[in-house]
Amino acid sequence: MRLLEIREISKRFEGITALNKVTFTASEGQLKAIIGPNGAGKTTLFNVISGLIHQDSGNIYFDGLEISTLKPYSRARLGIGRTFQKAFVFEGMTVFENVLVIAENLRKGFSKLYETPERITESILRRVGLHNKKHLKAELLSSGERHLLEIARALALNPKILLLDEPAAGLNDAETENLGKILQGLASEGYCVLLVEHDMKFVMNYADEVLVLHRGEKIAEGPPLLIREDKIVIEAYLGSDILNA
Repeated sequence: MRLLEIREISKRFEGITALNKVTFTASEGQLKAIIGPNGAGKTTLFNVISGLIHQDSGNIYFDGLEISTLKPYSRARLGIGRTFQKAFVFEGMTVFENVLVIAENLRKGFSKLYETPERITESILRRVGLHNKKHLKAELLSSGERHLLEIARALALNPKILLLDEPAAGLNDAETENLGKILQGLASEGYCVLLVEHDMKFVMNYADEVLVLHRGEKIAEGPPLLIREDKIVIEAYLGSDILNA
């Protein structure tokens, strides 16, 4: 089922076009990657979808509702969860407390009475593989574990879609593989996972579909196997390295 629909979104900053009539959709149970060189408009697109900035033109529809003018907190309440390039966690709090503080504030979003904030937190930490470190202070986590904790915090928002900005950045091979399996697991549960990523091996191995931006415009969209062979994409961004990804 289609969950997110972006129609003709454009955004300019001081005469520079960051996004130019970008259109695409994302569905429940889909893991979709957005790729492109630095300055392609990827993070700007995430900021527009989450409401941190507003588009100059175009429309955004989420779960059948137009959300083009809604505030970020209103979009979060509708089910849009977001992470950032630099993982933000409360370093002085434990892993458990980092997630619990969000689950406690949003407990009304969970329908079953037995789903207390504590049980929600336990379930989420198991889902992302951090349950065995729940009593550890967040400041002691590795870079990869911080990314997972931020995803856990986003899940505590009870989202329908997760916007993940470079979740594999700085991860080693084992951490990257673990992340890929976790994200595929979330998609299999029905979450829509939309991620910005530069790790082409990660994208080609785990994404269901890939959207390619270049200079603010969509130049390709489709399954990874088609994207890796697209001549326009190779010339604009990927180069011959994608053939070995």
